[in-house]
Amino acid sequence: MKKLQLARYGGLSPVKQKHYTTDYNEMTFHGAPERYGIYAFMFGKVDWFLIGGNTGKMKPKTKDYEHEFKNKRDRLAVPYKKFSVEGDIWTHIKPVNKFMHMVKDERGNWYKMDASDFVIMYTKEYARMTASANEMETHGFFGDDTSPRLNELDITIKSPYRFFCKDHLEIFVPKGTTIKPF
Repeated sequence: MKKLQLARYGGLSPVKQKHYTTDYNEMTFHGAPERYGIYAFMFGKVDWFLIGGNTGKMKPKTKDYEHEFKNKRDRLAVPYKKFSVEGDIWTHIKPVNKFMHMVKDERGNWYKMDASDFVIMYTKEYARMTASANEMETHGFFGDDTSPRLNELDITIKSPYRFFCKDHLEIFVPKGTTIKPF
């Protein structure tokens, strides 16, 4: 990944966040880290749970829900917009100590960093999570180095999000960050 690519269901103009608080110790996981901005997903890593709530982005369910839509994308009421950013973003991914110098600010479970620094940090984080997923696949969820292999096949997991949810990949783009098409 050379440039941070994001996707958003909705407008790209910063909006006032209802769940913003200045008490950063009381900030919830999904509370906004700044008063104005937008939430986005990393392109290709949409967490359907986050857009499936009462956001108006999904068509309502009916009794014949199973027959009405083939998949979750068919239920979307709005198309997504692809974009990239230049400037600061907020992420839930806590960088390992080696990359903590990239963090400009912390608020609750949010870490502010430059989008170009995020790309460097996320590349390493993705590799770390893939290794963890491979370990779980072969030794089980609670296995350790002494546990026997559960899976004798030589497999490689290409996406760690088979086992891990994606809501921590949510990105908050604050007011003042430049939004560009990609």
